[in-house]
Amino acid sequence: FFFKQKTAYEIVDCDWSSDVCSSDLGRVEDDITRHRVLAARVPGRIEKLNINFTGQAVVKGEAIATIYSAEMLTAQRTYVEHLGAGKAFPASEIAGVREKLLVLGLTAEDIADLEKERQPSATVVVRAPSDGTVIDRFAYEGQYVAAGDRIVETGDFTKMWFLFDVYEPDMALLQVGQLVDVTTDAIPGEILTEPISFIDQIGRAHV
Repeated sequence: FFFKQKTAYEIVDCDWSSDVCSSDLGRVEDDITRHRVLAARVPGRIEKLNINFTGQAVVKGEAIATIYSAEMLTAQRTYVEHLGAGKAFPASEIAGVREKLLVLGLTAEDIADLEKERQPSATVVVRAPSDGTVIDRFAYEGQYVAAGDRIVETGDFTKMWFLFDVYEPDMALLQVGQLVDVTTDAIPGEILTEPISFIDQIGRAHV
């Protein structure tokens, strides 16, 4: 069971013998499998950071940061030199140089522009891999970063887990797929009925 707003829920209708079970207050947690850490792929200086605060929404492909990197400039120059050398380099070697650019953070579109313009650049743009919300920021404009240093972390709050604790004697009354009724102040008067998706070993049901 997922819900869009991060809030408190209450399970209603306390009838453990029926198909719809109930308990008391539960809690909502975001799905950590939908977290994304955006890190620098090259060492350099952050020239521009487009994230101003945590909680900021981002969309897939959006420019998060621009990094100035001497290593990126060298890699792009090498690629342009290989492209302009005719048949001096085997195709496999040119492909290897191109692959390095991808590893360093260029997109296929960036490389296509480089192949067309033949103008190496020292900058690389870090882009959001998916829609989400900024959970934390680890870097600032002007900061020097190493490859692998975190810049921001994002999460997807469009899907949330509702968790509730169960007393040990009641564990036998629960099973995956069993329905629960959930109410929340975010939707007054509405009851959400969803199945239990997972029951962990310490008595917590995930809906």
